[in-house]
Amino acid sequence: MKSDWLIHTFWSCIEKRDSEGLLKHFSDDAKIFWTSVDTVLEPEEYVRRVFEIPAGDWVFIIEKMDYNGDVAFTITKVTSASRKISFRAVSFFELKDNQIVKLDEYWSTNLEVPIPELKNEQ
Repeated sequence: MKSDWLIHTFWSCIEKRDSEGLLKHFSDDAKIFWTSVDTVLEPEEYVRRVFEIPAGDWVFIIEKMDYNGDVAFTITKVTSASRKISFRAVSFFELKDNQIVKLDEYWSTNLEVPIPELKNEQ
């Protein structure tokens, strides 16, 4: 089930800090897995925790989106307006009836490459 609209509006709700809109993306029994910190969340708890991030001008750019059956995945870059802080979220969305029934999400901080030779000069 390809649902670009659902995925784009999911990230848009986070960017706009629309908690009610974000919650509507999840089925009632959805589970959210933050595996890298060994945490499983219900949709309400996920929304609460996402919006604990300090408000500000955050920019969300979906760098890649693809599907495999009923599973969508995104790589999303999240950058502060000052561009001093940035993250990437790798998210796997299991979809059913235009709702998210399972979300596996992995977040990382974008750091300066410690070895100059490894930098991608563009």
